Amino acid sequence: MKQKTSLLLIGFLLLNLLGCVNESKKKEADILAQKNDSINRQRIEYLLPSPQELMSFVKDEGLVYKENSIYPLVDIEKINLFRNQSLYFGVYFCDYYYLSVYEKNTQALKYLATLREFSVKLGIEHLFKESYFKRMEANNSNLDSLKQISVELSSAVFNSLDQTDNNMLFSIIGIGSIVEALYLTSNSITDVKSQPRLVSSVYDIGEFYENFFSSFLVFCKEEPSLKPLLNDLTTIREILKQGKEERVSASTSTKKMSSNGVKVKISDNNKGVTSEANFNLLKDKVNIIRNKIVNQQY
Repeated sequence: MKQKTSLLLIGFLLLNLLGCVNESKKKEADILAQKNDSINRQRIEYLLPSPQELMSFVKDEGLVYKENSIYPLVDIEKINLFRNQSLYFGVYFCDYYYLSVYEKNTQALKYLATLREFSVKLGIEHLFKESYFKRMEANNSNLDSLKQISVELSSAVFNSLDQTDNNMLFSIIGIGSIVEALYLTSNSITDVKSQPRLVSSVYDIGEFYENFFSSFLVFCKEEPSLKPLLNDLTTIREILKQGKEERVSASTSTKKMSSNGVKVKISDNNKGVTSEANFNLLKDKVNIIRNKIVNQQY
């Protein structure tokens, strides 16, 4: 009887010891997860350019405004799912700055009004301060002032999204924006061989795609409803990777890229070129994903 009691006591102590070990491991895992989340948040904050930066860059590279490239405004009441609202927000935010950098101000303000409506649905309306709109109305005929206000708005909204305590929202909006940026640039090119600089600008934007993708992977990979989108985004990633390898093999220079919250800077003295086949594959896949986004097929 005494031996049995001793065995029970030893068993009890072992269970408690194991429980303490497991609890300690759980705490360590939680701390590591929080640390990784913090690292990823910092990485996103510093490496994700805003739509305004991307659109300003491609304009500087020689991209010509194309009237029918942006997606028409829709009745947002017909977009009910959180993921679709977030993707639409990203698409329209990029379209808004596409219009802004080409000084299509009347049309741009319509897109901005729709973004405000979406922001209410997404719970980020506080980022669209009324002061911006009053300043825009007051400077409606001053193109330089409107451009400056748009830059400020971009910084206030896009660069503050990661402070909403909703990393998934930030990541989905970012994907909507980068897909639209790739769509606008790739579809502006009609002849790959005669427009090498514009082709290069598409792949320059593609250099940032990895960061948007990484953000989405970190914060959205466990969401079952987003798996189809993740699969398609992974395909884009592989196409861009192949294109990058082709560029590197054709160039001996080193590419340096940065985003300082105002303008994307890409320095490369001797950019390589990618194959026409890779560009057409990228363009086709971007078109498919963009169509799925606007048709709410994700």
